[in-house]
Amino acid sequence: VVIDNIGMDMRVGEKLAHSLAALHSHRIQDDDLAFNQEMKPFFLDLCTFVKDIVSGFFVDNDTTEIDRPTELARSLGQDALDAIVQRYCHDVVYRNDCYQHGDCHVFNMLVGAKPSIEMLEQFDPRGDVCVVDWEMTYVGPIGKDVGFLHPFPIACAMAHALNGDHSAAMDIIKFLENVWETYSNDLSTKLELVDVYKSVLAYASVILLFYYDTGVHLEYLSIDDGKLDRVKASLGVIGLKFIHWGFGDGAVDSSLEDIRLMFRRAVEEEIQLLTPIRVIQRGRRSSMLRASGRRVSDAHLYLLGGSTRQSLLDADAVIAEIAEAEEADE
Repeated sequence: VVIDNIGMDMRVGEKLAHSLAALHSHRIQDDDLAFNQEMKPFFLDLCTFVKDIVSGFFVDNDTTEIDRPTELARSLGQDALDAIVQRYCHDVVYRNDCYQHGDCHVFNMLVGAKPSIEMLEQFDPRGDVCVVDWEMTYVGPIGKDVGFLHPFPIACAMAHALNGDHSAAMDIIKFLENVWETYSNDLSTKLELVDVYKSVLAYASVILLFYYDTGVHLEYLSIDDGKLDRVKASLGVIGLKFIHWGFGDGAVDSSLEDIRLMFRRAVEEEIQLLTPIRVIQRGRRSSMLRASGRRVSDAHLYLLGGSTRQSLLDADAVIAEIAEAEEADE
C-alpha cells in the first residue's frame, strides 16, 4: 500500500470501512441466525489451533531459548490465557452480533488495477476495492471482519521497520487507524464502540498468533529469511497484548481512547525495536528500480493490490525483458 513517497491509498481503507460498516449495521432477524450455520464446526476446529499455540508457550524445553512472546505469555499466566481461549471459542460460535464476511483478510481483497507495470507509482484512479470469497459468511461476532483486516498490514509494517523504512511502517498504522475511524463513524449498533474495538483487537490477535506460530502469509514479506524470526516475535508479542486486551481483563476499565492509544503504543514499540539505527530516507525512485531492486516493494504490492502471486510473477517477467533490452542497447 505504500508506494515510494506517495504513501497509503487511504481511499481503499475508507471504502472497505464504509462497506463493512454497512454490512455490520444490518439489523439481524431471527431467520438470519440459521444462515450458513454449517460453517460453525469449521470455526470450532480453528479453536484447536489457538489452544495449541497457547499451550506451546508453557512447554518446558531446556534446549530452546525462550523468545519474547513466550516470556510475555508466561507473565500473563496459563490459567488466564486458557480462559481467554475459552472465551474466543465461545464467542466465535455463539455471538450473533451481525452478518460478517468471516474471512476478511487482505488476500481476499481485490483493488483497481494499476495503469501499467511501468507506472506502478500511480494508484487506481478511483481507489476501488472488492472483497471476495464469501463462503464463510455467517451471523457472528462484530469485531471479526475488521480484526482480520489488521494482521497482514501490521506484518508489512514490521517488515518495513526491519528494512529501515520507519516512515512506511507508520503510514500503514495510520491507514489502519483511519479504517477504524471511518468504520466506527458509519457503524450503527447497540454495542458500545469500546467493546467493538476490543473485539477488533481480539480477532486480530488470533491471526497474529497464527503468523507467529506458523509463518503463514509471511513468505510475501520482502525480508531475508534469517530475519523472519524477529518479525514473527514482534507479531507474537502484539498478538498476546491484543488478546489480553480483547478477550481478557487487560483493558476492563479502559476507555476507547485509552485502548486506541494502547494499540498504537504496542505496535510502535515493535516498530522501534525492529528499525535499525540507519533508516531509509524514502524518496522517489523509478518504477524499474522499485520493481526490480525490491527490498520492501513486494509487501507494498501484495498489501495494496490484494492481487495474486502469479500476477507479480508475470510482472517480474516483464521487468526482466525490459532489463535485458536495456542491456542489449548498451
